[in-house]
Amino acid sequence: MIILDWRYFCRRYLFDAYHTYTPSNPQALNTNDCFLSGHTHVPTAYQENGIYLLNPGSISLPKENHPRTYAILTDTDFTIYTLDHKEYMKIEF
Repeated sequence: MIILDWRYFCRRYLFDAYHTYTPSNPQALNTNDCFLSGHTHVPTAYQENGIYLLNPGSISLPKENHPRTYAILTDTDFTIYTLDHKEYMKIEF
């Protein structure tokens, strides 16, 4: 199990790779905090109920007809790219 919980640029980030928490149960996060999950292999970048829900997708086993993807997280945004480095999804904080 991998769960990381830390603060960066006044925002809390919760990373969960194994469904301990889910987008519908992201553990007491506050408005503008980020929940980053991975296990579903479905790229996600949106805000719901004030919490950013993020998933980089998958390089090896993408699901739901999405291309192979990876993501880069910065202090200002979360951008998902295809393997040829074309922007696929993006959300700014």
